[in-house]
Amino acid sequence: MRWRSWMAVVAVATSVFGVAGPGVAPAQAQIVVPPEADILDGLRAGHPRLVLTPEGVTDLQARIAGDATAASLYAGVKARATALLGEAPLTYTKPDGFRLLETSRAAVRRMYDLGLVWLVEGDPAYAARGWSELEALAAFPDWNPIHFLDTAEMTHAVAIGYDWLYAALTPTQRATVAQAIIDKGLTPGRMSYDGTAIVAVSYWTGVTNNWNNVVNGGLTIGALAVGDLDPALASYVAHEALTRLPGAMANYAPDGAWPEGVSYWEYATEYTGYTIAALETALGSDLGLGDVAGFAQTGDVPVHMVGPTGQRFNWADDGEPRFAPSVPFLFRLAERFGRALDWQQAIDHAEPHALDVVWYRPAPGPVVDPARDHLFAGVDVATMRSAWHDPDAVFVATKGGSPGENHNQMDLGSFVLERGGQRFAIDLGRENYNLPGYWDNWATGRRWTYYRSRAEGHNTLVVNPDACEDQDPAADATIVRFAASDAGAFAVTDLSGAYRLPARRGVGLFDRDRVVVRDELDLGAGAAVEWAMHTRADITVAPDGRSATLTQGGVVLEAHLDAATAGTFAVADAVPAPTSPNPDGQTPNTGVRKLVVRLTGAGPTTIAVTFTGPGDPVGAEATTPIGAWTVPGTPTADVTRPATATPTSPSACDPAP
Repeated sequence: MRWRSWMAVVAVATSVFGVAGPGVAPAQAQIVVPPEADILDGLRAGHPRLVLTPEGVTDLQARIAGDATAASLYAGVKARATALLGEAPLTYTKPDGFRLLETSRAAVRRMYDLGLVWLVEGDPAYAARGWSELEALAAFPDWNPIHFLDTAEMTHAVAIGYDWLYAALTPTQRATVAQAIIDKGLTPGRMSYDGTAIVAVSYWTGVTNNWNNVVNGGLTIGALAVGDLDPALASYVAHEALTRLPGAMANYAPDGAWPEGVSYWEYATEYTGYTIAALETALGSDLGLGDVAGFAQTGDVPVHMVGPTGQRFNWADDGEPRFAPSVPFLFRLAERFGRALDWQQAIDHAEPHALDVVWYRPAPGPVVDPARDHLFAGVDVATMRSAWHDPDAVFVATKGGSPGENHNQMDLGSFVLERGGQRFAIDLGRENYNLPGYWDNWATGRRWTYYRSRAEGHNTLVVNPDACEDQDPAADATIVRFAASDAGAFAVTDLSGAYRLPARRGVGLFDRDRVVVRDELDLGAGAAVEWAMHTRADITVAPDGRSATLTQGGVVLEAHLDAATAGTFAVADAVPAPTSPNPDGQTPNTGVRKLVVRLTGAGPTTIAVTFTGPGDPVGAEATTPIGAWTVPGTPTADVTRPATATPTSPSACDPAP
C-alpha cells in the first residue's frame, strides 16, 4: 500500500503540546491549578500526609480489626512485607542496559508494603527493613533520568517511604532520604521543566500519554513529601507537574477509555489514583483532577475489555492478555461515584496491593450487571458477549482508532474472539521495546517494519501487500455504527482511511451465539487482498476451502465463508510475507498460525466469515450488506457516527517527486 500525501506536522505538535499551556487540553479548563507561589499553601504539617494521615491510620486499624475482607487484604500485604525482612535491599540494576524501571517499581511496592505494616502495627522490624531499603535507594548514583519513568517511580517510592516511616527514622536518616528526593528526583524534574536538561531527559514534559500521569504524578508526590524542607523547589515542581496533568486527564473523555490500550490504562489510572489521593490528604483538594469528563466511567474499561476467559483485549502495545487489570483506585472511584461495579472489579482483582487495604470499603450498593455490549467511542473499541458470569460465553471485540496514537499499531479493524472458555482469535501484543526504531511511529517510521506492529500481524486486512506500511499511519478509523438489543449486537468500522479506498468492516454477535466478520471494499483493478485471523488453535481446512475447523482445549469453532466470497481458506505461518520487511530481532510467534483468505479482484468486493459452534446454523448475516444489518428487539444501544476524514501520510515506497 502506498500513501502519496503529506501529513502536517503541526497537527501532531498541537495535539501533544495543546493550546492552553504545556500538555493542557482546553476542554479541561475546570481544573484550577493555583499559582506557583500558592500551590503548597495548606500543605499539611507532619507525617504521614501522603494517601494516609494519622486519622486515616487510626480508621484503617479499626477496619482491619472489624472487617474480615479488610483483614484478609491486609494479611496478604503483611505476608509479602514479612518475606522482605529476609531479603536484601534493591540494587542499581538495568536488565536491558537502559531502564531502571523494574527496580523503581519494586521499590514502590516494597515501600508501600513495609510502610503499611509499620503504620498499622508499629513493629520496629518493618521500619528497620524499610530504612535499609531507603538507605540503599538514596545511595544510588542517580535514579536514571535518561528514562524518566524510572526517576518518577523512584521518587514516588522514596517519598512514600519517607512519609510513612517518618516517625521511625532518626533526624539523620530523614535528612538523608529527603535530600535524595530533592537531588535525584525533584532537581532532575526541575531541569526538565525549565529546559536546562538535555532533550533526551526532558522530552516527556510536553506529552499527554501515560508518561504524563506517571512522571508528573511521581514528581508531585515527591514535592508534597518535602515541600516544607525546600518550598521553592517543591512549589516549582508541583506547579509545573500539575499544570501538565490535565492534558493526560483529557484522554479519559468521553467515556473513560485510554488511547494506549488496556495495560497503559492500568498504568496511567494507577498513577492518577496515587496523585489524586496524595493531593487530597496533603493539600485537602485534588484541584478538580477527579472531576474530568469520562473519569467517572473509567471503571468500565476492565469490565468490558476483558473477556469471559479473564483475558484482556490486548490491542496496541499490550502484553500477554491473561490477566485482568488490578487497580486499587477503583475502590475510591466506587465510593466517589457510587459505582458498585467498580468495587466488584477492585475486589475481584485485588493482588492485594497496600492501597487495596487502605481504600477498601464495603460496596456502595448492589452490584448490577451492565449491558453485555459496549462502545468506547473515545478510542473506537466495541465489545460484545453472550452472557456475564459464564466462562464459556461467546465474546468478540473489535477496534478502529489510529496507528498514530502512542503505543498503537496498524490494527484497525482487528478483532479477538472467545468461545467455550478459549480465546480463538488472538492479538500478538507488543514487540520488544528495544528493537531499533520501534518508537518511530511517524509515517515511514521503522516501527511499521515489525510484524507485530503491522496490519499483517493482526486480524484484519492487507490490501496489495508489499514492503510499505500496510495501513496508513495517519488513518483514524471510526466505528460509525453500533447497535445492540437482547438478541445481539454489531459494530461497523470505516476503514477507508486505513486503505485509501472505500472499505468497511462489520463485526457482529447474532442470536448471542454466532460471530460474523464481513468486509466490503471497492478495489482498484487487479487488487490483492489478504484476510487473516491469528490463532493458537489447530486448524483443519475443508477440501473445498469453504470452511475450516479450529480446535483448542477440546473446544471446536467452525469458520464458514459466505458464498459470495471469491477466495478460499488456507493456513499460514505468523511470519512476515515474502514481500514484507523482516528486520532482525523480532519475537517469534511460536505456536501461532493464521487462518487466511486470499483473493484478487476489482470493484465492489466482499469477504464474509461466520464463526459458529460445531454444526450450528450459519445464519444470513454474512450474506446481508452491512448497511442492512439489524438486531431484533428493543434496542439497548443504537449509535451512528460520521466517519473521520484523515490526511494521507508519506510512504518510504512513494516515488520521488
